[in-house]
Amino acid sequence: MSRRCALSFMVLLSAVVVPARAQVTLGWKFKQGATFTIDTVSHYKQTLVAWEREIKQDIEQRTVLRFTVKQATGEQVVLEERIESLTIKDAGASATAEPKAMEQVQGAVFAVTLGPGNKIVNFDGYDRLIKRLAGDDPKVRQTIQAAFPEEAIKNSAGAALDFLPDRPVSKGDTWQRETKDALGPLGSLSRINHYSYEGTETVDGRSLEKVGLTARVTYTPPDDKAFPGSFVVKSGKLEAENVKGTLFFDAAAGRLVRSELQMTLKGELSLDASGTTLAYQVRQQLTVTTRVLDNNPAEK
Repeated sequence: MSRRCALSFMVLLSAVVVPARAQVTLGWKFKQGATFTIDTVSHYKQTLVAWEREIKQDIEQRTVLRFTVKQATGEQVVLEERIESLTIKDAGASATAEPKAMEQVQGAVFAVTLGPGNKIVNFDGYDRLIKRLAGDDPKVRQTIQAAFPEEAIKNSAGAALDFLPDRPVSKGDTWQRETKDALGPLGSLSRINHYSYEGTETVDGRSLEKVGLTARVTYTPPDDKAFPGSFVVKSGKLEAENVKGTLFFDAAAGRLVRSELQMTLKGELSLDASGTTLAYQVRQQLTVTTRVLDNNPAEK
């Protein structure tokens, strides 16, 4: 073999034997009978401007959900989800908002069935919750359904469970998921979330997999009949800026550890209040922090 041929052969051989980039599998691991808690804190700093009057709000919503794995066979997982606590606090108010409604929500139980990729394929218990809150009054039922839409309750679990890639990933790999965030009487936000695997990082002494998040957000006003009450959103245009987040996942344990999402919403809303049209300039800074824990942090 000539020297040139030998050199070419060695270059080719080295290309074959060099290992591919290290890959990691990111997937939840469910064991029948196991329990875990998802603790989510959403912090809204909002400014509304109308008729040269500025209204500022600083609201914190905390939801604590307890999950028990009832079934974990094949590609199907059944979870029992229980609302341990739901609190909404306004920094400008003297007490938690709507304490009676919050107490009624506490203790509600749902059955969540996950299919391939941890997508929620069945969600049972929502009608029982609405019956519990509204009784047999159809008008109250409609109002409660708008304030606590089924999609929002489903997403409270889905956001932590259904964000992982459906294949092993290497550093720099990307994937996406679509979600919808219900805003009650104000409408909804549709998000196309773009995730990127950023490698392994040591956090509080633990080796965790880091996932970055950006998103494209679209706002949709509510249907006129969706929320009977003192006002109706007639039109609106909200745009999202600086949408970014970070998630840390424990691949060995098969569980999300924590995540944070930040975004800024700004734009205009036109409200009809008892026949009077009010135009508001809106600016909202939102931070959502989620932790997955073994124990219930609401217990004293």
